[in-house]
Amino acid sequence: MAESIDSKLQIVMFPWLALGHIIPFLNLSNELAKKGHKISFLLPKNAQIKLQNLNLYPNLITFHTLKIPHIHGLPYGAETTADVPRSLETLLATAMDELYDEIKSFLQNLKPHFVFFDFAHWVTEIALEIGDINTICYKLTSPATSAISLIRSPEKSVFMASTAAEKVRPPPEIGGIKTLCYKTVCPATSAYSLVRSPEKSVFMASTAAEKVRPPPGYPSTTVVLHEHEAKLLEFLFQEYGKGVTIYERLTKGMTLCDAIALKTCREIEGTFGDYIATQFKKPVLYTGPVLPDPEKGPLAEHGLSNWLEKFEPGSVVFCAFGSQLILEKKQFQELVLGLELTGLPFLVVLKPPEGTNSVEEALPEGFKERVQEKGLVLACWVPQLKILTHKSVGCFVSHCGYGSMWESLALCDCQLVLLPSANDQTLSARMMEQDLKVGVEVKKDENGWFSKESLCKAVKCVMDKDSQVGCLVKENHRKWKEVLSSPGFMSNYIDSFIQILYELLVK
Repeated sequence: MAESIDSKLQIVMFPWLALGHIIPFLNLSNELAKKGHKISFLLPKNAQIKLQNLNLYPNLITFHTLKIPHIHGLPYGAETTADVPRSLETLLATAMDELYDEIKSFLQNLKPHFVFFDFAHWVTEIALEIGDINTICYKLTSPATSAISLIRSPEKSVFMASTAAEKVRPPPEIGGIKTLCYKTVCPATSAYSLVRSPEKSVFMASTAAEKVRPPPGYPSTTVVLHEHEAKLLEFLFQEYGKGVTIYERLTKGMTLCDAIALKTCREIEGTFGDYIATQFKKPVLYTGPVLPDPEKGPLAEHGLSNWLEKFEPGSVVFCAFGSQLILEKKQFQELVLGLELTGLPFLVVLKPPEGTNSVEEALPEGFKERVQEKGLVLACWVPQLKILTHKSVGCFVSHCGYGSMWESLALCDCQLVLLPSANDQTLSARMMEQDLKVGVEVKKDENGWFSKESLCKAVKCVMDKDSQVGCLVKENHRKWKEVLSSPGFMSNYIDSFIQILYELLVK
């Protein structure tokens, strides 16, 4: 669709205060800015500094600094989930909610076309209130004919050069501010977790089998939780902010918004998107995976390039669990011992386990001496995508965070071993193993614990050249990567997404 200069969208991005949410919002912002649309991105100061280099269009993406209020019990200076233990995230949510007046004032002054949000469900209330003010203003000052005809570019040349669709497009204020709930976790999570009884007492009184039973009409028999994983759903009914559970926070946002957007493609998760659209009675939009372009250049960090170059192509096992996950010490030790058992070279990047100050002190006795140069364990930031695309890396042991899932599926050729720990990660892992058949999940016992033997078995299963399972997942992975990396696949999703945003403005 051809677009005149004055037809560009003005969008506000307000993600939850976690890098795992902020970065996907910023990746989408880059894709929208690439098409000329203007973005106002709301985020704390330190996150802004960390992510400045990811803003590829600073002339169109403007960072607006949020000063996070201090809440009693919250560490001073805490701005994102990276600054607090999981037990204090509820206080951070309370701090975010106290930004209500600041966000309202910002939106009243800017009057954007859209606000994209995920956890700040109350943004929908602000948008409706501002929209009501706009509507009253139009009714008092002129009929709808004048509103739609006169509030636009006065340039004849601009108007006459526009397409028919652009000529009849209403001005931004006609529809007020639209809100879009942008989901950056797998759609199965929303479909499985949020379409159920909202009563905490009902849920907590249920048996494990009842807790994990999919809601009526749920479109899969394989992308489900097992009975012993019922506790993974209990977080939904924990307080997440003052007087609100995470279940209420998420369902209110999805119920009151104008549309829901999913960070995925129809080819892979369309059945879950259709189910969400039916259950929440909302338009569901697809942005595609929205992946950053792989960085070019050598791995300069921590001497990793030289270390990886010592090994044969496709021989190194790379294990990383994102910026949030902290293992218990016993599981950390089972993990590194399991990798040692494989006999393969391995690189592990994890946070120090619970109750320890460093990964060094948490290593099993004699482990470091045994693996020597064949195994490397780090607790620092590394460029994950660069490592995944290095020729020496042949296997990725992942926690199945949604960003890692898409990077591994679309941008690298590694064999995939799946070791999830949370509700959304577990459902992503089930989809990858059961539906797409591109990886192997590590088996756990009824307490949710994995052993060094089960981890070793999963890695060997995909890495042994004679393994039928290994050959199957490798071929399926190749096919999906081919689809996802085909010319125009990603950009077509963005173009369609933008087109639907324009259509939403008219409704």
